Amino acid sequence: MFDECLILIPCTTLEDFPTQTSESHARGLLGAWTAPWHPRCLARLGKLPQWFRADTVPPKLDRSLLLVPEASEKRLPSRLAAEVSAAADCRLLRGGCRDDFLKLLADSLGEDLAECPPRLPTPDPGSDAESRPIEPADFFALGYAWLQVQLMTRRLRYTSNLDEIHFSSRTIAAARAWVEGRVPEAIAALHEAFDGLAEERDHYFSSDPSLIDLTLLAPTTLGKSLRRSLDTAATPLASPINVLVDAGLAERIAGQAETADSPCAELVRRLQAGAVGLAGGGPGPEINLHHQTLAGAREAIIDARQAVMERLGTDCIVYARTAGETPGDLGPALVEAGFRGALPIDLEAGSGWQEESKLIWQSGGGDLDALVCRPIDASGSVDFLGLAPKLGQSIDSGEIATALLVHWPDSESEAYRDLRRAASWGLALGRFWKIDAFFRDGERPFHHFRGRADEGAGNWLVRSVAQNSPDPLSGAATAYVDRVISETAQSIETFAQLVRGRSAGSQTPAKDVHESLTRAASRLAVALGGTPSAPGTTPANARGLLVINPHPIGQRLATRLAGGPRVGMASASSQDAVPSGARPIFASSRSPEGGCDVTADVAAGGFLVLAGSRPVPGSSWFRRAKRLAQGTRLTNEFMEVEISPLSGGVQGLYSGSQRGNRYSLRLVPQGVGDDLSESESGQEPMVAESVRCVRGDQAIGEIVAKGQLQVGERRVARFETRYRLPRGSRWLDIHTRLDLEPDVAFGDDPWASYIGWRSAVAGDALSLTAPLRDMLQRVGNSKRIDAPGGLMIDEVERHTLLYTAGRPAHLRVGDRFVDSLLIVRGETRREFSMRVGIDVPEPANSLRAAACPPSLVPLASYSAAPLGWLVTSSAADISLVDLRVESTEPLELSLDVITTTPESAKVRLRFCRDCLHARRATGNPASPWQDVPHERDQVELAMAGHESVRLRVGLAD
Repeated sequence: MFDECLILIPCTTLEDFPTQTSESHARGLLGAWTAPWHPRCLARLGKLPQWFRADTVPPKLDRSLLLVPEASEKRLPSRLAAEVSAAADCRLLRGGCRDDFLKLLADSLGEDLAECPPRLPTPDPGSDAESRPIEPADFFALGYAWLQVQLMTRRLRYTSNLDEIHFSSRTIAAARAWVEGRVPEAIAALHEAFDGLAEERDHYFSSDPSLIDLTLLAPTTLGKSLRRSLDTAATPLASPINVLVDAGLAERIAGQAETADSPCAELVRRLQAGAVGLAGGGPGPEINLHHQTLAGAREAIIDARQAVMERLGTDCIVYARTAGETPGDLGPALVEAGFRGALPIDLEAGSGWQEESKLIWQSGGGDLDALVCRPIDASGSVDFLGLAPKLGQSIDSGEIATALLVHWPDSESEAYRDLRRAASWGLALGRFWKIDAFFRDGERPFHHFRGRADEGAGNWLVRSVAQNSPDPLSGAATAYVDRVISETAQSIETFAQLVRGRSAGSQTPAKDVHESLTRAASRLAVALGGTPSAPGTTPANARGLLVINPHPIGQRLATRLAGGPRVGMASASSQDAVPSGARPIFASSRSPEGGCDVTADVAAGGFLVLAGSRPVPGSSWFRRAKRLAQGTRLTNEFMEVEISPLSGGVQGLYSGSQRGNRYSLRLVPQGVGDDLSESESGQEPMVAESVRCVRGDQAIGEIVAKGQLQVGERRVARFETRYRLPRGSRWLDIHTRLDLEPDVAFGDDPWASYIGWRSAVAGDALSLTAPLRDMLQRVGNSKRIDAPGGLMIDEVERHTLLYTAGRPAHLRVGDRFVDSLLIVRGETRREFSMRVGIDVPEPANSLRAAACPPSLVPLASYSAAPLGWLVTSSAADISLVDLRVESTEPLELSLDVITTTPESAKVRLRFCRDCLHARRATGNPASPWQDVPHERDQVELAMAGHESVRLRVGLAD
C-alpha cells in the first residue's frame, strides 16, 4: 500500500537543520526522524525514510507517508492538505514525539509496532557482542547516528564519503533479519551499518569525541529511580555511568547502605568494584568558598574529599559540586587535597563553564585537568539536535571534544538513550568514559584553564533567599569574621609556643572564637614575662597594657589608659629596651571621660607594653588644641569628611595631594516599598532630621546623623548613623542603625530589592579589587560582587578601602557607584558597621586586620622587653597566616606565605629564633618538600604573584 516515507523538516538543506528550538519541537523533530527507522517499517517499505523540506509539496505523494513534526506546521504550504487528499494512498501523520508517530505508523501500515520503553541490551553474563539481543531501539539509534554524522559532515563543509547504497542495503537487511528472527544476521548487518558511519566520520576526524554521563544524586533520588538507573548500567554492553556525591550526601548514602538490599548498598558496591565512576568530594552547597580564607577553603576541600572516601569506601580523584562556585584560584588546593581532575561548574546555577572542554588547570607542582564544557541536560532533547556538529567543530579547532551529559537517576530523554545505544555499537558519535579514567587515561589538553577568582559571585545570595535562609547576609558575615578570629587566635597561640619553646599542654575547649582569642593572648602575655590582670579589668584601670599585633603589617590603635603613657611597666629596664629612634606612642591627650587617650603603633607580628604611669598631658597655654570634629566636619592628619546636613550621609571626603571630593556615601532603598527605585521616584531617599557633633576633642571626632529613608512620599525606615574619626587614622568608622516600618517588604531577588550603603567615587569608571582567600583579585565584569573581606576601589594613584564587617554582598551600579547590601528578605539584624580606608598601605593585610584588630591584655605586672616582634616579613603585600607549631622537640613551625598581589616578590622572613632548616611544599606527591635558603634567623623565598607557599621552619631552642 505504501512504498515511501517522507519526513517534512523545517529547513532547506541539512546545513540549516534546526538545532536551536523549544523542547517540544526538538522532541517532535527527533521523534519524527527516528520513528520510521523501526525495523518493521524498514522491512515493509524496503528503503530508508527520506526527508523533505516542509515549505514545499513533495513531487511524489502517491503511496507515501508524510510525517509532520510540530516544528514544521507553520512552514507547510497552504495547498499541501488538498494535494495529499487528491493523491492515491497518501497520509499526513502529525505527532509530538516518537510514540505518537509509532502509533500513527502502526495504524497506517497495519503492523504491531507497540514496544516497551527502550532499554539497553541485557545479554547473559559472559556473552560477547555478537550474541547481544537487539531491539527496535537499536534501529532508532542508527537513524539518530546517521542524522548526526550527516549534520557534522555538512555543517563543517566536508564532502560525504558514505556509501549510501551499501549503508541502506545493510540497514534494510538488518531490519528484515530482525523481523524474521535471524538475530545473528541482524547483528552482523547492524554492525556493518554502524561501522560505515564510523568510517565516514574517520575520513575527516580520526579522534573520538568523549562522552561523560554524570548522574546527579540528592536525598530524594536514592530510592526506586536510583535502582532503575543502576539496573540499566549493570549490563555488559551498557555505557559507563558516573555519579556526583558531595560530603553531606555521602553520609546519607552510607547510612542507607547499611540495609543490604537497598539501592544505596548496591551503589556503594558498584563504586567499590569500579563499575560506576565517582565525581564529587567537594564541599556541600552550604559552604561558600568565596566566604573562606585560603586556609578555610583548603580545609573545607580536604575534609569533604576525606568524608566522601571514608563513607563510600573508594577513592575520589575527580572534584565536583552539585551547587556552589569553584573559584579559579583553587587549583593548588585541589591538587593538595588529592584530586587529579575537576569540574569547576556550578551545576545548579549553570555558571562556571567555558567554550572549550578539557583544559590544564595551573596548579603549581601538581597535575590537574579541568572539564569546563557547558553541561548538557540529558533529560531534554534540544542539545541532541546538533550534538555531533558541535563536537566536530571542537575537534576541528584542535580541542578535546567532550560532551558532559547531566541528568537525575532514570531521567533520560529518548535522544540520550539513542546516543548511549549508538555508543554500544561503535564510535561514530564518540566514546562513553568513566570519569576517573577520562582524567587519568584520556587525551591530555594543551590549552590552559583561565578561571576567575570571583566565579559565581552572587549565586549564593539568590539561593539563600529562595530557600528562606535566616539572616543570609549577617550569617555569612559572622561566619567569615569568626574564621578570621579563629585563625588569628591560632597565630597568637603559635607565638606563645614560639616564645616559650614548648606546648601549653591540654586546654579546656573555649566556648567561642572570642574566648579562644582572649585565652591565646593571655598565654602569650605569660610567655613574654607578664602577669595578666584579673578578669574584668579594662585598659583604663589596669597598671599596664599588652598590645599584640599578629598581622604582618604594622597597626595603629587608640586606647585609654589611667594616666599618661609610657613604654613598659618597669622604669629602668623597660626604657633601656626601647630601640633608639623608636617612637611607638604617636600621640596622647586628656580624655573627657577621665584618664588619657593614647594613639600608639605596634610592629608587624609584634607586641607593645604600655603603662599609664605618667601625668596626664594637659592643654597648652599658648597653643589651642585641635578638635577633630566641628559642626558637620571631621578632620584628622589624613582626611577631611563633610557630613551632609540634608541627607545625613557623607557629602564629601578630601584627602591627599589631589584637590576635590574623592568619596561620598549614603543609604539607599532599592526595590522596596512601592517597588520604586531611587531614580524612578525622583526624590532623595535619605533625609536627615538632625546632624550634630557629639565629640570633638584631640583624640576622637564623632558626628551623629538621624533621619529617615523614603521611597516617594512613603517612609520605609528611620536611621541613626554615627561617624567616628580617630586621631592619626586612615579609617573612617561608621555605625548605622535602621528601624524599618512594619509594612516594608522585600522582593524575591535580593540583588534588586534591598537597603544598602551606596559609595561613590570621583572617577569616571570603577576599578574594583577584592581580597578573596587572602589575595587581592580583580573583580570581573559582573555587577554582583561576593567579598566578605571588603573591597578596594583603585584609582591608579590612590585607593579607597571598604570594609563592611564581613557582609559580603556588593553591587556595581552604573559607572561610579557600589552598593553594599545591608538588608534583604530574611535579614533580621538592624545594626551595621562599616569602615572606609583612605590610601591604607598593604590593602589585603589591612582589610584582614580590620576583621580582627590587635588584641589588648591588661597587665598586673611585666618586667621583660616592652616591645618587639616575633615573626615578620621584609617585603610588602606578603601575608603570613595559618601559623602552627608542628612539633616542640625539635621546635618546628609551619605557616602559609602568600603574595597578595599579582606581582612577584623576593621575601625574607625573620623569626625570633635562629633557623635550623626551612622547607617549602611543592605540591608534588613524589617530592612534597623542597629546601629553601636560610641563615641565622632569616629564610628567603622567591614567590610568584598570587602564590601561596606552605613553609616549615625548624627553630633553635
